[in-house]
Amino acid sequence: MNTDEKILLTLQQLLGKIDELNTRLNTMQETTNHLTHEQEIADHELQLIKLAVVNDNFIG
Repeated sequence: MNTDEKILLTLQQLLGKIDELNTRLNTMQETTNHLTHEQEIADHELQLIKLAVVNDNFIG
């Protein structure tokens, strides 16, 4: 195997690793997006609970 073939093989292996990392990063981004959405829902629900408590205290 000559030098050019070794370089090509190394670059192909590197590209494979980059693709693997890209896939993992995409999965992490999807998870982060999902968690962010869930946090937004929880924050909204908390605000609704706070408003219900305030209204209950005001009326009752």
